[in-house]
Amino acid sequence: SFLIGGALFALGHAVAIILYLRNRRASTSSSQILAGGSLLLLTPFIAGLIAYPLPNWIVATVYSAVVGGMAAAAWTSRFPRYRVGLGAVMFVVSDLLIFAREAAALPDFVTAWTIWPLYFGGQFLIATGVVQTLRMDRRPDKT
Repeated sequence: SFLIGGALFALGHAVAIILYLRNRRASTSSSQILAGGSLLLLTPFIAGLIAYPLPNWIVATVYSAVVGGMAAAAWTSRFPRYRVGLGAVMFVVSDLLIFAREAAALPDFVTAWTIWPLYFGGQFLIATGVVQTLRMDRRPDKT
């Protein structure tokens, strides 16, 4: 079920948002704020445009708002942006591609070759970036 799976993923994203918000960047530049705001606003907007012909397009749009919030929080967190932030953006793109596949907005041969690499690559970058940063925090020789 897309609804049950989406709800479970949304809960996971809520946990990630909490982690990222607890690990805010000490100082966030205006370009970082703009990028985070763009992820927060454009993700559900694009998802709504793509998913509109589907019966549950509103659910997809609301779910995408949570995903956009996760990506925005990741991008503006203290975790390495080119791992965690980029991984979160890759996750956003993989979800948008899922909606495009379901709405028949893109051919299957495109989505079949892009969704999983973006998803797994994004998850790998997120996991390694978060774990490496948190491990560095625990090192006794940290300066």
